[in-house]
Amino acid sequence: MPQINVTVTADCIVNYQAGYPRGPANGVLICYGRDVSMTQIMPPPQRGKPRTDYERAYNVIPQDATEERAVEIFRQGWRAGRQTSGASNDDSGIGDLSKRVANLYDVPESKRLGLIAWYEVHYPGVQVVFK
Repeated sequence: MPQINVTVTADCIVNYQAGYPRGPANGVLICYGRDVSMTQIMPPPQRGKPRTDYERAYNVIPQDATEERAVEIFRQGWRAGRQTSGASNDDSGIGDLSKRVANLYDVPESKRLGLIAWYEVHYPGVQVVFK
């Protein structure tokens, strides 16, 4: 919760809500004058942090996919629950989320173990699914 600083140059009453301990941080400020300024101090931003935790599935479209194949993969993800689609393995791994799934399409069997290892190094915790 952000901290709020209040500068008061008017007649004010602090009204304490029931159930809260008495103290300036827990009261409701009621001012009858006009000269009141409030400054809200927000916590520093955390880049890459989601607003809320959610499960994310990202459908990786192969770099060499035709436009028709890309549309088909997008459509599959859309119908499966409005999943994200794109052509970046990195984009499929980012995000501080409890559950991240990277659906990799059309990957030859010979490259699968290498991709699993790549995700473990760069984006630990991502579930890799080959489709």
